[in-house]
Amino acid sequence: MSCSWKDPGGTLESVGLWTPDGSTATVHVSGAVRQCGPRRLWDVVEKLAESESFTSTPDLEDFQLMISPAGQVVSYGAGGGPSWALPAIP
Repeated sequence: MSCSWKDPGGTLESVGLWTPDGSTATVHVSGAVRQCGPRRLWDVVEKLAESESFTSTPDLEDFQLMISPAGQVVSYGAGGGPSWALPAIP
């Protein structure tokens, strides 16, 4: 899951990510990152951003989230792009 915080003028200030296993990451536009829990979520985001899959800054619409009783999978791009599994809620 994710959320974002904006200043009163509507400018993005920070984003937050979390997964059911208790992992969280909060990232400020200054570059400051705070992570906690069993997975380092922002490290996963950085690894994906550094992958050869991105030739430019991706749009939010380029990502898909597939949810099933077996778990959740986030993927980038149409068919065959990079993806990563998120833990299922027990």
